[in-house]
Formats: sequence, structure tokens, C-alpha cells
Amino acid sequence: MTQQPPQPQARYSFLEILSESEGLARGANLSEKINHGVYKAIQSMTTVAHARRNQLFTLDTEVPDIINLTRKDLGVVVGRLIGDRLVAQIFRLEFDPVQSEPALVSCYLSDPADEKTNPALIYNETVMASVQALESLLDARPPALADAILEDLEADFETEVNRPLALPCHLVDLFGAVHASKFDMVPAPELVQKTIADIQAELLYRGKIQELLNYGLMPMRDSEIMLRLDTAIDFLDAKIIPRYKNKGSLKRALEAIAMEESAYHLDDFVPPTPEFAMRRAEAVRAAIQADPAYRGGRFQGGLAIEVILALAPHAKQKYLERHQREIAQAHKDFREKLINISNDWQDTILFLSVDEREKIPPEVVRELEADPELLTGTWHRREGIVYVYIRSSADAIRAIVRALSIVTPDRAWQALAVKHVLEEHEDDFRYLFEDTDFLVSYGSMLRRVYINYIPWYLRLLLSFGITWFQDLSFQVAKKAIQVQQGSLAVRNRQRSEERKIEKDEERQAEMNRIREASAANQIVEQLDAAFFAERGRVPSLGDIQDAVAAHAKMEEATFQEMLRKHSFQIAPPAGKDAGPRDAILLYPLNHEWRTRAARLRRVLERITTDENADPLQSERAKRVQKYLGKIESGGGAKPVSAPADESGEFDDSDAFERFGTELDKHEKRKKRKGSSDAAGQTPPELDDADAPEL
Repeated sequence: MTQQPPQPQARYSFLEILSESEGLARGANLSEKINHGVYKAIQSMTTVAHARRNQLFTLDTEVPDIINLTRKDLGVVVGRLIGDRLVAQIFRLEFDPVQSEPALVSCYLSDPADEKTNPALIYNETVMASVQALESLLDARPPALADAILEDLEADFETEVNRPLALPCHLVDLFGAVHASKFDMVPAPELVQKTIADIQAELLYRGKIQELLNYGLMPMRDSEIMLRLDTAIDFLDAKIIPRYKNKGSLKRALEAIAMEESAYHLDDFVPPTPEFAMRRAEAVRAAIQADPAYRGGRFQGGLAIEVILALAPHAKQKYLERHQREIAQAHKDFREKLINISNDWQDTILFLSVDEREKIPPEVVRELEADPELLTGTWHRREGIVYVYIRSSADAIRAIVRALSIVTPDRAWQALAVKHVLEEHEDDFRYLFEDTDFLVSYGSMLRRVYINYIPWYLRLLLSFGITWFQDLSFQVAKKAIQVQQGSLAVRNRQRSEERKIEKDEERQAEMNRIREASAANQIVEQLDAAFFAERGRVPSLGDIQDAVAAHAKMEEATFQEMLRKHSFQIAPPAGKDAGPRDAILLYPLNHEWRTRAARLRRVLERITTDENADPLQSERAKRVQKYLGKIESGGGAKPVSAPADESGEFDDSDAFERFGTELDKHEKRKKRKGSSDAAGQTPPELDDADAPEL
């Protein structure tokens, strides 16, 4: 990343220094020779040039015209000047390669004599000097190796949160030397905090470090980003997710992410992306932090998650660049095999079937077909289209034709394909057809492949050495081949179109399946959010429908379709005036039903035994308990309360047809009631038999 010129920092209180005249006006004692001499020495070195050379005043600096001034005495004088606000203490960090950590140097500045300079500029130069020193330290670190990275991730995963933990490959302590005991004078807290923050911000900007939440600073090298990220992603998938997948609703969140990832990869040649790994990491962290047992701070496995979240944004472009390098390498491999000099004619020509060509990235195919050093064409066979690539070289073409002039019957189509490509590029190789030796080989090749397309009586004449009819025979064969190619081309084009339609339909069907599963997951997420929140509640079907519509923009028709297709259970509404939206929506009757039902019973038990619970919630909880009891006894163990058919299978479609019918009935009853009230009549009451059966 390109570094911008250093900018003056915001005005910090520790940089608010008085000028000499202001200090005198406020009673500062500069009349004493030592005080005045030290002040002038500090001021003479308070320049941008001195700051850039790391030559600001320190307690080791000699003061002109003052002899026998010890370091301790100098410190007293400087302290007095700081107290008078004529001098400020700042610091810089220096790095000696012999030492394992940077050293802190206290330095002092005054109001600059140069009016164009100010303390903020001097301070900024010391920050940049510290940044350069820490860059040297970071650059001197040994490169991160895969084994060392994995060792840190394993240690973090296995070590309990209250145990000390060393992660040498992932963490670096850049500011251990910045401690009050290292300063000549006790520093102001703001000085330490702001300077560290400014140095760290610049290192972050330069891409030298990355901050890991709850851990610290990770050293960064551009060349190590992908290794660190890929290792962390593999560790997340292999170790962390299996440990935490049953925590809260994490499993379902991961399934939703996996569905979207599958949809993304329906195209075989899309570039890789860290997006889905980042979302998995976020989902795991969110599930752990939502656990009531979580007390904040680090958790086991958190290092890999924080590395992924920190590095994924930096890696997006690198994934794309790596993908492009792979594409370029694939093109190079195909091209070099054809272009490089070889004694084997088969290395100079390539035949690809439709299936083989579809396995090659489209960018590679386009590059090959646009390559000026290759001849390209197509040939139609009964099995489908064959794509032909030939080195555009006279020597290569001669070798191919010589080899195919003694062709075996199974290679006859290859000879015809080569002939077809050469005819399409005849203008580029006209001189070849003036070469006697080439014409002999070419004619021999054609005779061998044309023979099967020549009528029997002409073949008989040719077999007796009668060559008067050779040109006629070749014309007949050429015409027959053209007719055959035309017929096969029509059939292959039709087959290609059918194949494309079939693939598009498969892709669309897979997209629909993913969307449906995602929609069903969204409904389950809203059920979880209601039932298993800190103060769990029993939502109505209408509550869930509204929540899904607001959260996922799901239309009512889609909502109803998901309930039907995924066998969501519905406890019927209670009361004569209740409508279908007052029913209680429960989970799908699938392999997760028992686990969810067990958790649900605990929520229902808490609500029904809570004397202060809302009466509506208590009524709903009891209704669901009754419904769950029916399922346990076998009386209600059907998808969406659907009756069993003669085969013993449950027909959920009938249940949802009745559900839709009851919705219509309910709306009609509301309209009738409204018209009856308007006429001053009392609407007839419904008995239990009239209540909608869902």
C-alpha cells in the first residue's frame, strides 16, 4: 500500500507548549543560566530535520556552555521546564537487530524557533521514526511456516481460556517497552495512549500488522496472507465447527451458508472467494457469544476465527489473482504442449470432445482460439462435435500429414478433421500445396480416408490401377463427406441446444432447491428467535409470517408453499372467533423434530408454571403442549396434522389445501359478519364443528 506523506496529528494536550515569552509572562524562571541554557539547547534541536535524524534533545545531550551538569541534574532542570509548560516530553522507539525488542527513548521539545514549524509536526516525525523502527523489527522476523501456524491454532483450540497462552507465530508485542518505568519522567497517560495508537494506526495502514480481537497484534507479510488464511479456514472447518456446531442455531446458520455457497459454485469456473469462510467464522463467533455461559474475551478456537475475519478482506483480490494465475497456467500448459518443438506429431495437434472442452475454463478456450500460433476448427462425428487445435507451423503440418497418410481406420476421422482445418486456412499455407513431397503425403492421406466414401465400382477401377477416374472418385467422396458433415452438424447443434437447455434446467432446479431450503430455514430461524430467546414466547402463525415477511421479504404465497413442502406442524387455533393466523406454527416434522420438541417443552413448562405469565401466552403454551402430547401418542404425528392415507403415509398436501380453504372461509365469515352488523342483525354463532380444522 502506498504510503501517504505524514500529516500533523490533532492537537494533543501534552503538545500544548508555551512560547518563551508566554512562559516568562506566567512566571517561568529562565533568568538562571542553567535553566535558560537547557531551554535554548532544547529549542535549537526542536526542528523537523533533527526529528527526522532522531536527534531531538535527550538527557544524554550535552548542553553548550554548561559544564559538570550530571544526567540527574539535567533531569531536574528539564522536569522544571516541563512543569512550567515550556518543554514537553515525547518518545520514540528504536530497534537494534541484536536486541529482541525495541527500546524506548524519551526526548524533549519546546516551542520551535521556526514559526513554520509546530510541536505537532515534530511529534509526527517521531511517530514515523518509531514506525520505521518497528517495520525493521517485523521484517527481521523469520517467515511464517504452515507447521508453526497450525501449532498456534492447535494451542489456542486446546488451551482453556483461563490458562496462559503463547502464540509466537501469530502475535507480536511491539509496545512492551512502552512502560512508565522506561521514561525519564513519569509520562502523561495521554502521551502513552495517543502515541501507541498513532504508531499502530500507521503500521495497520502500511499493512505491517493486523489487530486480532481479544488477542493482540499479528505481524503481516503480503506473501503470508494466503497461507495464514487458508490454514485458518481449514482449521475452522476441520476442528472448530465440529466442536460448536450444536451450539444454539449455529448448525442451521451453517447450512444456510452452505446452500448459498453451493449456489455460487453452480458455475464450475467462478473465482474462489473467502466470503463464505468469513460468514462461517462470523456465525461461529456469534453463536458462542450468544451462549449465556460466555463471559467475554477469548474462547477456545477464537484465534482461527479472528485470523479469518481479519485477513479475508485483504485476501479477496488475492483469491482473484490466484484464480487468474491458474487460468494463465492452464492456458500456458495447453499452448506449450502444442507449440514446443517435439518429435512426436501427436504433440502438435489436440482433439477435444464437447465434454473435455467444457472442463476447460472458458477463458482458456478463448485464449487458445485467439492464439495466432494455432489453427483451430471443428469436426462433426456421430458422438458429437470435436474441437481441433493444430500448431500453425509448416513443419508440424507436414509431420501430421505424413503420420496420417498411413492412418489406421480408427483414425480416419482425424485425417478428415485435419484436412478440413487446412482448407479453412488454405490462404495461410498456399505454399505447402506447391510442395511436391507434401502433395504426395497429402494425396496418400486423402486416398486412405476417401476410399470409404467412393462407390464400389470406382473403388474397383482404382484397385486395378486405373487412375483415370481418380479425380471423379475424390469429388464424389468429398461431396459425400460434405453431406455427412452437414447432417451431423444439424444433429450436433440440436444436441448442443438440448444439452444447454438440460443444464440450464438442472441449474435452475438446483437454485430453486437452494432457495426453498433457505426460505424454510428463515422460517425456522424466526421460530427459534421466538421460542428460545431469553424470555421465550409462543408466537402465532401470523406473528411468524409477519416476521419472515419483514426480515426476509418473503411473500405470503411462498410462506404457505414452504409450510406445505417442508411439513411444518400447526397447532389449530382456539375459540370460535379465531382465524387461521391465530394457529400456532411449529417446526417441520423431520429428523430434527425430537430434538426441537424436547427444547420446546422446556420453554412451554416455564411459561405454564409462571404465575406472572401473560394469559395469552399461557393459553398458547398449553395448546402446544396438548398438540405435542397428541403427536407423542401417535394421534397427531402427521405432517401438518394431516390424516394418514390407506398406505399409512401422511398426506400433507390435503392438510394445506384445507388450510387454504379455511383461510378463504374465514375471510368470507368476516365479510358476512360485517354486513350483518351493518344491517343491525346478530350473526349466527359457530359451534366447535365450524372451527377450522388444520
